[in-house]
Amino acid sequence: MVTKRYQWYKNKMEAVFGGVKIVEENGYYIFISQKRPIRSTKIKEKQKLSKKLQRKYGR
Repeated sequence: MVTKRYQWYKNKMEAVFGGVKIVEENGYYIFISQKRPIRSTKIKEKQKLSKKLQRKYGR
């Protein structure tokens, strides 16, 4: 994503993606992020998954 606003987007991208790499070029900020992987420990904590999630995670 490319924008001129820095701090607001930095905070938002970190909240959504868990990390962000920012490159500044000619007064613009280039934000590079990747979605966080789902941790298997969270799945194990759930006692029962819905049928849709069971198909998604192969259980």
